[in-house]
Amino acid sequence: MGISKSAEQSTFGLDVVYEPIWSYTWADAAGPVGTVSGTTIPAGGKTIENHFRFSNAIVRMGVSQDLPFDHAGKLAGFQLGLAVHSINYSLAQRDNVEARSRNLTEGWIEWTPTWGVSVRFPAWEVRYRGSVTNGTGRPGVSDNRFLAPLDAGNILVAPTGPLSLSGVRVMTHQVSISFPFR
Repeated sequence: MGISKSAEQSTFGLDVVYEPIWSYTWADAAGPVGTVSGTTIPAGGKTIENHFRFSNAIVRMGVSQDLPFDHAGKLAGFQLGLAVHSINYSLAQRDNVEARSRNLTEGWIEWTPTWGVSVRFPAWEVRYRGSVTNGTGRPGVSDNRFLAPLDAGNILVAPTGPLSLSGVRVMTHQVSISFPFR
């Protein structure tokens, strides 16, 4: 959902996105597998079952102001913005070989302030854009142990150890020159 408002040389915009996601993954036994309870999981049976639930949200807002600086249609402009991304998920996991279950809930927030300036001429435009993404790096596992081999095909493999989420900051700069084709 989003809204925007333009008045003369000013523009304001706000977007809100909600992403509910459900996923069910599992690992298939390559051959018969014995369990701790003494039963056998047949070839093709599910050794591990993962129920993921994601509840992510994004809020983006920005403002832009253009300033005419002569009568020939030249404009200078500046832009400011902020994006906030909330990532939340839970995992309900069942290990059918070890006959045990575990639940895991994780969440973090990333935020990205942005800024920019532009100069627009009647036949072309030059623009600079900068941003800094603040938040966490790629989630990892401190002891690198997994419940299933990494060559499990297209299966989302869940970790067995505690997750590590270290802080990260990524700065981006972009310069562009645009020539419209008419």
